[in-house]
Formats: sequence, C-alpha cells, structure tokens
Amino acid sequence: MPVKTPLIHVTSKVADTVSFVAPIAKFIADEYGHDPAEYREAVQELTALRDANVVSPAERHDQGLQALQKYYAFFCSLASRFPLYVEEQWNGVLPVPVKINFAWSEVFQSSGLFAKKKIAKENANFEKACVLFNIAALHSQIASVQNLGSDDGLKAAAKNFQSSAVVFNNLKKLSGQWFRPPPSADLHPELINALEIYMLAQAQEIMWHKCVQDKRPDSIVSKLSAQTAKYFDSAVQLLSNRAEVDKTWTQTAMAKAAFYHADAQMRAAGAAGAADKYGEQIARLRQAQGLANRAAQIGREINFTSGQELLSRIAQTLPAVEKENSLIYIQLIPEPGSLAPVDPHSLVSSDKPLPDYAEAFDGVDPFRNLVPLTVVRAVEKYHAQRDELVDTAVQKLRDSTQAVVSAMSEMNLPGAIEALESPVALPDALLEKVKSVREFGGVEQLRERVQNIPSIAGNCLEVLTDTEQMLDQEEQEDTHLRQQHGDRWSRTPSRELTAQTHEEAGKYKAILEKSAASDKTVREKFQENEPGFVILSKTPEELQAVIPAAQPAPAGSIVGLDALKEALAELDVLRAKRDEAEAAIKQIQEQDDIAPKLIAAQEAPEQPLFDEQKQQYTAILATVDQLVADTEITLAKTAEANTAFVEARSSGAMSERERMLSDLASKYESFLELSSNLTEGTKFYGNLTALLMKFQNKVKDFCHARKVEKTQLMSDLTQNIAATPHEQYTAHGAGPSSQEPPPRPQQPPQQQQPPPSQQQQQPPPQQQQQQQ
Repeated sequence: MPVKTPLIHVTSKVADTVSFVAPIAKFIADEYGHDPAEYREAVQELTALRDANVVSPAERHDQGLQALQKYYAFFCSLASRFPLYVEEQWNGVLPVPVKINFAWSEVFQSSGLFAKKKIAKENANFEKACVLFNIAALHSQIASVQNLGSDDGLKAAAKNFQSSAVVFNNLKKLSGQWFRPPPSADLHPELINALEIYMLAQAQEIMWHKCVQDKRPDSIVSKLSAQTAKYFDSAVQLLSNRAEVDKTWTQTAMAKAAFYHADAQMRAAGAAGAADKYGEQIARLRQAQGLANRAAQIGREINFTSGQELLSRIAQTLPAVEKENSLIYIQLIPEPGSLAPVDPHSLVSSDKPLPDYAEAFDGVDPFRNLVPLTVVRAVEKYHAQRDELVDTAVQKLRDSTQAVVSAMSEMNLPGAIEALESPVALPDALLEKVKSVREFGGVEQLRERVQNIPSIAGNCLEVLTDTEQMLDQEEQEDTHLRQQHGDRWSRTPSRELTAQTHEEAGKYKAILEKSAASDKTVREKFQENEPGFVILSKTPEELQAVIPAAQPAPAGSIVGLDALKEALAELDVLRAKRDEAEAAIKQIQEQDDIAPKLIAAQEAPEQPLFDEQKQQYTAILATVDQLVADTEITLAKTAEANTAFVEARSSGAMSERERMLSDLASKYESFLELSSNLTEGTKFYGNLTALLMKFQNKVKDFCHARKVEKTQLMSDLTQNIAATPHEQYTAHGAGPSSQEPPPRPQQPPQQQQPPPSQQQQQPPPQQQQQQQ
C-alpha cells in the first residue's frame, strides 16, 4: 500500500563562481617551492567540481551526492595545506592567509523588501559550512523523491533523512565554533537544530511506515508513534522562533505531531482492550479522537489526510467499545491525565560524526604531495631539536680534534720525528699536505673566500633591514590614520598583527649578529695563520728552499721513538674515525624525515613523536662519546711517549727545521678548519638569503593586503561621512553627537522671566524674530 504523507525537503544554497587557480598557484610557488603546474589539473578539477555541484545545484541522486561530498573533501584537503583566511584575527605568523571570496545566497526568504540576500565572505569556514548545508539538504531532497510504496524506497528515504539530520547536527556544532555571530540566517545554530530535528522526525516517520507495512505488533508500533510525535513536537517548538521558514513546515509538523500522538493512543487502547482494561481503552480512544481531530483540522490546509482517516477509524471503534463497557464490563473510565504515557522508542539518531568524505577520492588525494602547514611547522620544531643534538655531537668531535692539534703543536710533533728521519729532504707527509693545499687553490683561494663573506652577509642584512622598514612604514601609516579617524578606524592595529613577525625579524637579526662574530673570528684566524698558508701554497721546489736542513741523527735507535710513532699512528686512526663519525651523523640528519609520521598522527602530541624519531641517533652519539674518550686516552699516551723521546735525545734543543715542520703541520690543520668553516659559512648565508627573501615576500604580501584593506576602509568611511547628516556628524564618527548643545543666550537682566508654563509656550528667539 503506497505511503501518502507530505515530506519536507531543504532547498540547496546557491553560490557564485570562484577561481582557486591564481591564489593557490602563487602560494604553492612561494611556500612549498613546487612548480604550480604540477597541481594545476587538481585545482582546475576542484573548480569544475564546485561549478557543477555548488554553483549549479547538484543532481538529486546518489551520484550527485557523491560529487558534492567529493568537492567538500577536496576543499578540506586544500584547506589543510593552505592557510585559507577564516575571518579570525591574524596572529602575525607568516605566511599571510590566502583570501578567496565565497558568495552564497541564503536559502530562506529574509524579512523586508529583499528575498534570499547574498552573503560574501573571505572565509574558508563559510565555504565549508555552506557545502555541508547543501550535503544535508541534498540528502533530504533524495529522501523526498523516493518511492515509498516499495521496501527499498522506504529504506532509502529513512537512510537519507537520517543522514541529513547527522550532517545538520555536525554543522550546528561547527557553526557555533566557527562563527560569532552566524554569517547568515540559514547558518544560525538554532535554525540548523530545527532542521536537524525535522529531518530526524521524518526519518523516524518513514521507519514507522515500514513497521506498519511489515505488520509489526501494535505494542511496538505505538512506541514508534510516540517517539515520532515527540520529534515533531520538538520541531514545532524550534520552528516557532524562526520567522524565515515557511509556515507550512510548522503546520505540517503540528499536524503530524497530533496524528502520531493519536496513533500511539489508539494502538495503546487496542493493547488495553486485549488486556481487558476497557475503561483505559475508552479513555485512550477518546484522547486519540481529540488528537486525530486536531490533526485533521490542520491537515486540511496542507493536504495531510492521515488525521481524517484515523479519525474515521476511531469513530467506528469508540462507540462500540463504549456501548460494550456500559452494558457488560461497567469499568470506570480514568481521567486522561491519569493515563500512563506511551513509552517512546527511536530507531534513528543524529548523534554521529560526519562520514569520511575523503573516500570519494578513491584513495588518491590530489594534494597528497603538499605537506599540511601544521605539519610543516611541526617539522621545523623537530628540526630545531634535532639540529641542536647533531651540532652538539659534531662540536664534541671538532673540539677533540682541536685538542689533539694544540697538543701536537706544544710537543713539536710530528715535526721532531720528521726532522729526525728526513733532515734534508721534504717529508712525505708534508708533501701530501702541500699537494692538498695547492689543489684547493692555495692561500689566494682561501683569501678570496674570506673577503667574500662580508659581502654575502651584507646582502642578508640589507634584505632584513628593508623588510623591517616595510613593517615600520605600514605601522606608522596605520597609526597616523588611527589618530586621524579615531574609533572609526576599526581594523586591528598593525603592532598586534605583526608582533610575531617582528619577533621573527629579531631572531634573524640575532642570527646575523652571531654569524658576524663568527666571521670576525675566521678573518682573525686567517690573518694570524696567513704566513704559514703562504708557505704551504708553494711548490715543492720553493718549499725545499725555505725549510732549513738539520744535522743528521746519530746512528742507532732513539729510546721511545717507536712508542711515540705508534701513539701518533693511533691518533691518526682516531682522527679518521672522528671524521667518519661526523659524516655519518650528518648523513642520518640529511635522511631524517619525520613528516610522514606527523601526517599520519596529526592529532597526536608532537614531543613523543620527536623523542621517538631522535632514537635513531642513539648509536652514533654513543660512538661519538667513545671516540672522544679514546682520543683523550691516546693523547695522554702520546704525551708520555714524547717525554721519553725528548729525554733520550742527545740534545734537548729544538732545531729550526723541527720548529718549522711542526708549525706547518699546525698551519695545515688551521687551513683545513678555515676552509671547512668558509664552505659551511657560504652555504649558511645562501640558505639564510633564501629564507630572508621568502620572509620579505611574505611581508610584502602582508603590506599589500593591509593596503587593500586600508583602501576599502577609507572608501567605507568616505561613503559613511557623505551619507551622515551634518548635524549628526562628530569629529570621530557619524551618529548622534555626544556633546551638549551650546547654551542658549541669557535674556537681558532687566527683562522679567515669565512663569515656567509661559516659557514652554514662547517660541525660540529666532522664531520670535521671524514673527516680528
């Protein structure tokens, strides 16, 4: 038997066209460093989805619903990776939010002369809310066109009405979080709550029809009737405060509430009669009759005939039961207020989370290669902790090496041994050092790199200074306009917005100051060691002429020489191991990517993930500590062997050759250190320049956005001033003047003041003059 009941569906909101291509392409290039062309197809698909399912209403079938849900998932993916503007006060943390203007028409007719006014907001949450509203609306539309004469149609209708209620319930919560006040009447939490309950009532109503068609017992159906009536009662109460909703919605809910209350009582009456409670049966039938009569009266205006049909059935049953009781059972008929209420039972619920609409991607998120900015920020925090860990370990290794170099210089090693074993010819170790220096480019190459550092550092400082001047100029202009216009200059002060931007600029300045101190140390060390670097840059022939010869060593072995050479060999091995350890820890650092973990657990606390990720450094850090300890032990062993070696020599005096060979060995270590420092410094300033240029571009975007905002506010102020009557205009705003009107001139002293009653009747002085 076909179900005949009027079903209410919600109309979809309509939006204007927008283009995501230009703002998103610029942001991808600026912030992610990706080629925007890689994502052009995805962004165009997003725009096409919006045009087909938002600008034009989505089709009223499952495919149309899936397309609309796909757009919502698309947009949420986009919003998770880009700081789309949401009309909250920007905290000054760069990058500047991406602004896209979303314009939507209201669903319900507004009061006044204009209907369904259009609301435009540069607010990503506004777009999300409107799309969710349309998903809920489309569910109700699909439900309302189902064939309720079939079992599948009833199931589809109940499912879609309930899904509509679920989406409205979630939208109600989100709207309360996102908007204060709501941006449009149809996004007001109270109205959305009314729509949720209405859709839930219709879902329960469909389940009631299915149970009736399935011939379920009256004891079950009556409970469903009671709950259906309860839902419609709530809908009536919620809609009574919403003037924008068509009155037929409220009438339909009132008629259905009365009908289902009546149905619950009639079925409960049947159960009472079956239990020989004839007085209760009559009382419930009479109550059902009154309710059915109310449903029939309201139903005539909205083509709802169920109340009249139920009234006819009660009219056939009640007289017979009353007659039978009066003649046979003679049971007392209880008062309506004394009847136990019918227990309600619900088969539907809206208290569920939103479905995962990302399933519409078929497992492929078009923006999957763009890491969400929240993850980018977390990665930056992790990198700061990780880099501190790595830098500390590397510094331990370098300090250990420097300690060896200093100790070798103090002990005149390995110069003493080289002079002893090669009193005339150049030692092989020295020739290897000279070859290395000359392959690098010698002292000239090192000097050129030292001289270039101030220029590179100066460029960084210039970019930072220009950026700070932009911020200061924008702030000064904003302050001037605020002083000029007073309270009418209503936008957020620049200093509040840029507090963290200034803090970031301060951090860059501190970095430059610290690096300037390091650069000074490098320059001083170069100047201190430059004479030695010049010698190391000579050809072997030139070097042979510079280094003096020594007297040949006496025949026979010198006590302690072998032990000393063995200790020096151990130090060389440890030096190589320290270099390997530094390379290994830097390799781990380069391959260390925590982003996948952070993406997979975006809601999880960050620090535990950081600590877990840093566990991969545990082994190499232990190796570093062991190498430093082994180097200290071997260095002590070398000092002991050197003491024995010096005491065993025939002459304790150090030859000029020994001194020079030892000094050149020390200078070579300084050359390596400086070349490494300059390589790292050049790389550092290159990276810093890129960061500062990015920082400057973000500040430029901010200043441009503030300029556009200033222009719009100035235009609004001009229009407001032009539209304000001069008598209501004040120096700091339009509206009634807060100042007292000037006092009226006092009358001449010789004139007698009239009584108060006459004062009220006398016209003002100007009017008296006109009358005269």
